[in-house]
Amino acid sequence: VVVINIWCHDIGREHGAGKPLLKTVLEVNLKLFDNNQKTVLLFAIRDKSKTPLDALAATISKDMDTIWENIPKPAGREGAKLADHFEVR
Repeated sequence: VVVINIWCHDIGREHGAGKPLLKTVLEVNLKLFDNNQKTVLLFAIRDKSKTPLDALAATISKDMDTIWENIPKPAGREGAKLADHFEVR
């Protein structure tokens, strides 16, 4: 389990949301760990605003898919999807 603690107002931002760090976490996880088991990425949203939780979740999901599409995959996993290796909650 990897816990990502994020301020509500930073969701969707490049650096405020830690996208460069999330990219590194995904890359390293693919290289170092046995991927027979999914890693849970648990987003803890701090100081929720009036934005509906569904909208925040959709933004996080879209951002994670974009990060996933842009990271290099190890040999044999080039066509893998984010959901094949990670469970986003």
